[in-house]
Amino acid sequence: MATNTTTTVQQRLSLNDFWRLIDHCQAQVQTHSNQLDSTEHAKNECFLHYASQQLKQLTPENILWFRYHLTRLDSIAWRYDLWAVLHIISGGMSDDAFDYTRAWLISQGRQMYETTMRNVESLEQFQKDGRFVSELEELLTLPEEIYEEKTGKSLYALSENELPSENSEDQYPTWAQDTVTEPWEDEDLPRLFPRLCSEYGYL
Repeated sequence: MATNTTTTVQQRLSLNDFWRLIDHCQAQVQTHSNQLDSTEHAKNECFLHYASQQLKQLTPENILWFRYHLTRLDSIAWRYDLWAVLHIISGGMSDDAFDYTRAWLISQGRQMYETTMRNVESLEQFQKDGRFVSELEELLTLPEEIYEEKTGKSLYALSENELPSENSEDQYPTWAQDTVTEPWEDEDLPRLFPRLCSEYGYL
């Protein structure tokens, strides 16, 4: 996907289009990774640079659609089991950090997001590959910033009728089900995820 052709079309930004945009930005990060330092922070900054470029090419209506898909996917990922696994492999995770880490997870692209939604413990392999789970708070506010820059008005001033609503063409991962049904405490984790707790010394 060429950098300057991602969003030149004017049709509605579908969920598939959203993922193509995200995957394109992540591909740019990987292409330029040899020019970056090895930290997740540097890669996150690179991703935000390309994401900002892409959002600026969208119509105001499609910026709203981008935000809609981002918010919907973030909501799907709000799961007790994912939070527990991140808490274990990261050595602790607050509620704010969990919010920002879900944004980072979405930024990693469709394959990693959907793989994680099918099996939250798959994130362990990411750690074993020599990278570390990160946070990307800035992605959560990027659509609002670009929308205001393009239109001169806050999207928070829009009425409900001006905001996107569910479209039947978008197939969200309805198979993503939380395997932990109630809030957990630290002492619950060895029972819920015994192998991970043993491996990461979370006992």
